[in-house]
Amino acid sequence: MKRNMRRGATLMECLVSIFIICIAVFSVMKIIPVTGRAATQTDNRINAAYYAKSVIDDVRKAGFAKAAATSGTFVYSGLNDGKPFTQSFSYKADISLQDTDKKLITVTMTWTESGGGKRLVLQTIMVDTSK
Repeated sequence: MKRNMRRGATLMECLVSIFIICIAVFSVMKIIPVTGRAATQTDNRINAAYYAKSVIDDVRKAGFAKAAATSGTFVYSGLNDGKPFTQSFSYKADISLQDTDKKLITVTMTWTESGGGKRLVLQTIMVDTSK
């Protein structure tokens, strides 16, 4: 009786396995920078919304009669992959009279990131409660 003494894998099977593993690893590695970029963009949008809300809060604190248009810049600093960075957010708050007792507050935030210039607009209505 002749027995098949083959044990283990052939060289060709090993090479094919390594090739498949390499393709899988390189596919995953291509996704990582895209995910990091998306996280940075999301972080910028969250910061812009936070700063826009703080501008609206400042306008509201001034009161209905003293609410006025304003503009300026917020600077956000932090670490990205262990490297320090700074992101500037410019804002412009416009106030328009909607009625004798209503004002529309529009805050426009602008900033620059890898994809170019970005913009976020936040609006709210302020009502004169003194009447």
